[in-house]
Parts: sequence; structure tokens; C-alpha cells
Amino acid sequence: MNIADRLKNIEFLLLCLLAITLPVLEAPKNLAVVLLFGTWLMRCVLIEPPRQRQPDRFELALIWLVAAAAISTALNWPSISGLKGVKDTTFGAFVCWVAYRGNFSTRHNYLLATMLALGVVMGLTWGVTDVLRGLRTTLEFNSAGIVTQSSIYLGIVIVMCFGMAYTETGRSRTMWIAAIVLMLFGIFLMASRGSILAVGILGLLFGLARGTRKSWLIGLLMLLLTAGTSLLIPNLFNQTRYIEKGQLLLQSRAIDQNDSVRFSMWRIGAAEFTQGGSRIFGIGPRKFSAIDTSKLHFDRPLNLLDKRLNHAHNLFLTKLVEEGLFGLAALLYLFGLVSTTLVRDWRSRNQLDWPWFGALGGVAIPIIAGSFNTPWYQEHALLAMMLFGIYFATRKRKARVDVATV
Repeated sequence: MNIADRLKNIEFLLLCLLAITLPVLEAPKNLAVVLLFGTWLMRCVLIEPPRQRQPDRFELALIWLVAAAAISTALNWPSISGLKGVKDTTFGAFVCWVAYRGNFSTRHNYLLATMLALGVVMGLTWGVTDVLRGLRTTLEFNSAGIVTQSSIYLGIVIVMCFGMAYTETGRSRTMWIAAIVLMLFGIFLMASRGSILAVGILGLLFGLARGTRKSWLIGLLMLLLTAGTSLLIPNLFNQTRYIEKGQLLLQSRAIDQNDSVRFSMWRIGAAEFTQGGSRIFGIGPRKFSAIDTSKLHFDRPLNLLDKRLNHAHNLFLTKLVEEGLFGLAALLYLFGLVSTTLVRDWRSRNQLDWPWFGALGGVAIPIIAGSFNTPWYQEHALLAMMLFGIYFATRKRKARVDVATV
């Protein structure tokens, strides 16, 4: 084995380290990304320089994302968030690039998915322990953001694990089904309505399109078991809140204070885009909190619990405000490219393997849940980008095999 191959193996091991620590440990996660970048740079620049070629559409989407964040940051410098916004985008695009260009084997990608699932199981165990010790009031991962962000991360991995159970057989399938049951129980304990809705919609659509009577029965039993158990156990995780909010809406036709704040954030985002900063490049990544609402006009008073602004409670509106039309177009191009490719493979039944499901979860869960809350930030975005890279790399490898056999 030459030096380039050894470095490539190290890159894979660092990806596995990142996968297992992404939702649970901050320092090892950041160290893994830094070491991955250093190893990749050493291999590609000093030992195995890449051949000059025109980037394909997927690579152009990644370059566009990073360029939008960098330009917006530069034009709005100095920034209260510093380089954090462009750093997060660059990290996500880089990890996706390594997964895409790494040409890892099917076995390696399977191991990588296993590390992602294992990281979630560790994260759920850690989160439950924190709640029982009184350190948290809701179930969330230690290093994947607050409960709404953690539940999106969990939802993505649930869809990926479903792909494993759908394609595997024997004991392996049983193992993945057990993991899905545990994760479904976790997402009901997290009780984030957006993520529960997103997972439910995907399950329903897939069941209607491809489900058999047996699979419908198994799926229904899993949902009833996990949802029912989460509601029957003591309310230590505040897991009944999504039921209580639904009851409030049905009985009094009123929304709670948190939902009212969400509407106000949508109004602030729309007002900032139309009245405030640059429409082309935005006010800068991670700068939504810097919006001065006193300089904006509102027909009706805002309903805010406090003066803190984190994001627009909608991933597209947040991207529009922070990175403008240029940044939003980059995100829409990436989502559109992933979505159209998924649909193409669905129609041809070409490749409904676990990477297909992983990419489906990576694009659909954040869009559905993020339309009401969390923007395209942090760990769940990096997870989705990793799964996008694996999916497109798998398609490229399969295309080469098909050409070779013709």
C-alpha cells in the first residue's frame, strides 16, 4: 500500500470518527474535521494532485454554497458572528466533497452509516441520562443543538436506517429495525412537532407508493408502540407538549406563545429583506440576531417573549435574509439537484438502496421541519451533506460499472 492509499484510509477513519461524534462530542468532532482537512490536503496537493477537469453539477452546487457564504461575510464585515457562518458552510461542503470524491467501497460506506447510527444511539443514551439527572428538561443530543435541531438530526438518521432495513435481510435487517424502534421512541420523547411530522409524511408517502400489507402493519405497530409508550411513561422529558399544543389549538382555536413568536420571526425576516439589508447578498451568515427591529416598519406590533433574535424560524427565509437571493439560489439549486436525482432514481427503480434513503432524509426532513423552525445550520446540515456525498458517489460508481459491463 502506497502513501496515498494510506492517507485515503486515514480520511475514511476520520470520517467515521466524525460520524460517531457528530451528535455527542464537540471537541472530537471539530478535531476530526480539522485532521480530515489536513490529511486530504496532504494527499491531494503533495502526493496525488487531482487531475484538472471541469466540476460536475454537484460539485458546482457545493462551490456555489461556499461562495455565497464567503461573499456575504466579506461584504458585511465586521460581523458579530465572525467567520462562523462561512466556516460551517465550508466544513459541510468539504465533508460532502470528501465523501463524494473519496470513492469509498460499498463496505466502507456501510460502516460509515453504522457509525452514524451508533452516534445517535449514544446521543439518545446521553440525553436520557442528562434528563434523569436534572441537567436538561427535554431530550436532546449533547452536541447537535437544541431539541428542534436534535430532532431533525434524529429524523434524518431514522430515514437512513429505514433504508438499511428495507434493503438488508436476515439478522442485519432485525438489527436495523430494532434501531428504528429505539430512534422513533427517541423522536417522540423529543416531541418536536416539525420532525415528527416530517418523518410521518415520508413514511406515509413511501407506504402508499411501495408498501405491502405486511409492511403497513409492521410500520403501524412500530408507530403505535413508540408513540404510545412515550405518552404512557412519566412526563420527565416534557414529551406530552406536542399533544397539549394540539389540544389547545382544537379546543380554544388559540396558539401558544412559542408559535406566536414564530409568526413574529417570519414577519421580521420578511421586513428585513424588503426594508433592510442587501437583497442580493444579505446581511451576512449568522447575523439574523443583529437585526434592529426598531428600524423596521410593522403594521401590527410584534409578539416577542424577549428581544433576542436567533433566526427567522424558516430555513429559506433565514437564508434569504442572511445571504440574500444569491445564497438562497445556491441552497435551492442544491436541494433541487438532490431532489430531482432522487425522483429520477425512484421512477427508474435504479438505486433504492440505503444511500438513496439517506439523501432523501437529508433533504426532506430539514425542509419540512425547517419550514417552521431550524435553519440550515450546524450538525444536521453537515450530516445531510455527508449523506448527499455518499449518495452521489454511489450513483457515479454504479454508472461506471454499468458502462464497463456494456
